[in-house]
Amino acid sequence: ELVSAPEPVSVPLAKRPGWLPTEGPGLANIEPIRWTITIEDWLRFVDACRYETSTWKSIAEQKGEKGEYDIDMRDLNKHFVTPWTKGTGNSVALLMNPNPGKAELMLSHAWDGSVLETYHMLRDAEDGHGNPIPRQTWVFFCTFCLYQPEDGAAGGLRIKEAIDRDPFESIIKSKPRFGMAVLHTTRLEVYERMWTVHEIDAAMEAGVDVFGLYHGNSQYFSEEEIEHFRYYQYFYGERWDKALALTLRSKPINAGFNMIKTCYVENVGIESFDDWRHRLERKVLVGGLTAKEMLDMIDKFLKRYRINTSIATCTSEEDRQMLVNKIEEHGGFKRLDRKITLARVAMAKRMLESAPQFTAEWSFSKHRNWSGRLKIDATIQQLQQLPPLERNHPILLKIPAGPLSRKQYFKDSEAAIEHLQKAAVEPAHTPSHDNDGTISVVRQAVFRNFLCMPCRSDQRVSTPEPILRPDEA
Repeated sequence: ELVSAPEPVSVPLAKRPGWLPTEGPGLANIEPIRWTITIEDWLRFVDACRYETSTWKSIAEQKGEKGEYDIDMRDLNKHFVTPWTKGTGNSVALLMNPNPGKAELMLSHAWDGSVLETYHMLRDAEDGHGNPIPRQTWVFFCTFCLYQPEDGAAGGLRIKEAIDRDPFESIIKSKPRFGMAVLHTTRLEVYERMWTVHEIDAAMEAGVDVFGLYHGNSQYFSEEEIEHFRYYQYFYGERWDKALALTLRSKPINAGFNMIKTCYVENVGIESFDDWRHRLERKVLVGGLTAKEMLDMIDKFLKRYRINTSIATCTSEEDRQMLVNKIEEHGGFKRLDRKITLARVAMAKRMLESAPQFTAEWSFSKHRNWSGRLKIDATIQQLQQLPPLERNHPILLKIPAGPLSRKQYFKDSEAAIEHLQKAAVEPAHTPSHDNDGTISVVRQAVFRNFLCMPCRSDQRVSTPEPILRPDEA
């Protein structure tokens, strides 16, 4: 695991907030399923560290370019949690609320994760797309919910004693209402931590939903990655996330070949992998990518998103072997790799659906000669520059651009421009079902054929589906 950089300058002691009690029921006297803290109290505690002490600022000044965003849970524990709870026998959670509720959400995190990124993702979870989590939700977060000082205080539990009571599996087996959230920050790969892998394993065994959270403004997804996600969306339409998950589970050669086979616009003879790469390198694919650019994109996806949980580490080798044995008993690591891959792709999908669109294609409804993939502002500009007589012609739009994107009908260019302007600033919420809630059989067939067959140079892939008017989309 990563270790925080040594602090070259002494950090002032953090003044303990007057509102934080010094007594509580004692961690040993509370059942593990109630070792919890509300999200609201979690945020309040971190606010106290940031705004009521000079310690936080002093630590941030020693962290380099990222400043306070590089303050991790180890820093938080060392400078705030441990000194403020020492001698009480109570966790931060129990001092803030001596009568906690049963866990409704399990938070799986890494000690080297960014405190501030975690703060923002929990703060924003209440407005989360699809599954809002209220701030009154009772959560298990080990930094705040275990007694950290290791001083043998009356009523307290040392970390090993607390772990022996198995709070992780106790909470997971209770099937918490909101499931388990894995907290992703930019400081490290959370799945390199064996405890996170174990917690996901326990959740899978109990049939508990596992999902990912991240701070939307943290650049967890780089601009380049977002552009690559958009290309997948362009090539594969509404099933792009399934295609990406398949890529991440495939061998690099197979992943590249399948995508080229799907998107390449000429049939060429391929005798070997080297011949394939050489002959396609300078050819242009659907969407404007060359084969080399396509392969580079796949390579970057595989390097960042392919998961191998079996090599995850742990501070204690004894703990690691214990966790590995438990995971092997439940079926091994490969099933965890598949689950985590799907969870990470789902996180990317939520990100795209909650972000504004930035590509589109347009066509006159009679001619169906599509403009090709354009940025939204370029699409608006083209429509604004139409000759006066053509501005009243019906317009078809595909947002985002792509062979499998749904077509939407507009009575004239003015109505289309108005819709594009909204699409550029509002969340996408890309529909994945028809109006009656069922997946189109036609679209399934088209998608399956699009995955399996190469396109000819004289063809464009089109979707034989009904045109959707704006009120039907």
